[in-house]
Amino acid sequence: QVFDLPPFNVRVIEHQAEVKQCPHCGQESRAIFPQGVSGVANYGSRLQAIALYLMHQQFIPYERCREIFRDLFSLPLSAGTLWDINQRVDKKLAGTYEEIKDRISQAKLAHFDETGMRVNGKLHWLHTASTPQLTAYGLHSSRGQGGMDALGVLGRFRGYAVHDHLASYFDYLRCRHVLCNAHHLRELTFVAEQEKEVWAARMKLLLREIYQKVEAEKQTGGNNLAPALRQDYERTYDCLINQGLRYHRSLPIFKSTGSRGRKKQRPGKNL
Repeated sequence: QVFDLPPFNVRVIEHQAEVKQCPHCGQESRAIFPQGVSGVANYGSRLQAIALYLMHQQFIPYERCREIFRDLFSLPLSAGTLWDINQRVDKKLAGTYEEIKDRISQAKLAHFDETGMRVNGKLHWLHTASTPQLTAYGLHSSRGQGGMDALGVLGRFRGYAVHDHLASYFDYLRCRHVLCNAHHLRELTFVAEQEKEVWAARMKLLLREIYQKVEAEKQTGGNNLAPALRQDYERTYDCLINQGLRYHRSLPIFKSTGSRGRKKQRPGKNL
């Protein structure tokens, strides 16, 4: 069996609409073009779907997307055409996007995050709100509450909000806050590998072990760890936290951020 692709050829369908004039009254009648055929040159739904997939699922910039259509299909799309395709679909999806945000805001548990990205060379923040089935994105110049409010989910969320420990999240008082262990593991890895702090390496192992135990319990139909095991994990957790604090108390004061204000803390102490 040889798997291959057929030759890439663009099919062009021409539509001609006749114009008739009544020989008696002079009234002009024009034929109607099919739905979606509104200009002299139009692009079909399959072509637009591929363009949207390349730009938004594969994150390919306009210019490189143009190259793909030129090289594979011998079709010279302009950046303006790609922009128009985006705008038309954006308008059609406005209701869907609001429904996604509504459903996330009604969930019992949702994840929230923000990550920096450049827009025209300037730092912006991509805010996200998600459940296992739904994700809402919002781009904003503010990392904090301004961007979170603009996304429009946290302000009406009443469930468990999982996030990193960015202070702005705690301004939302109507939900329960849960700190994200994926962020914890990432920071523990840094402290253990770069700062050589033993407590952090042990804490990382502990969190992974607890996670694996909880997942194993779910597989057998359970929802909670046995009380004795949970208490044992809590004691170990508190012990490792205290080890980290004792370690940092034994270190000399870290360098100051300036002549005034509080002394700068080490990453491991902050964690």
